[in-house]
Amino acid sequence: KAFGPADQATICALILEQGELQVSEKERTNEFDNIFRDAVTVLVDKCVNPETNRPYPPGVIERALRDIHFSVDPQRSAKQQALAALPKLQEMFPIRRAAMRFKFTVPGDYLAATLEMLEMQKATIESKPAAGSGAD
Repeated sequence: KAFGPADQATICALILEQGELQVSEKERTNEFDNIFRDAVTVLVDKCVNPETNRPYPPGVIERALRDIHFSVDPQRSAKQQALAALPKLQEMFPIRRAAMRFKFTVPGDYLAATLEMLEMQKATIESKPAAGSGAD
């Protein structure tokens, strides 16, 4: 009666096109908790205490996020939200992104240019080939 004299196929198509999915409070809370936990995991994996160079335990990160009143946005990924919360966390206690380590091989022709580019970026080079070792 609410749709008028239309047939069932038309009504079903209209509901699928314009209808809204209702999510229960329990489902919504569960989704927010999952995103929050994922954000904590991202921060634990990608950040360290600059004084010790060790990662913080998840409980510390979780408590700090709650202290800064971190709110979950279900439309954004947990990684985006976690990295957006990092500046606020840095105001509370010492935390920074962990340094990334790369291992790669460079043909001898490009070695000098690559080392120069890395030095311009202030990269820490842990090891490089000895002169004349044929770094191909």
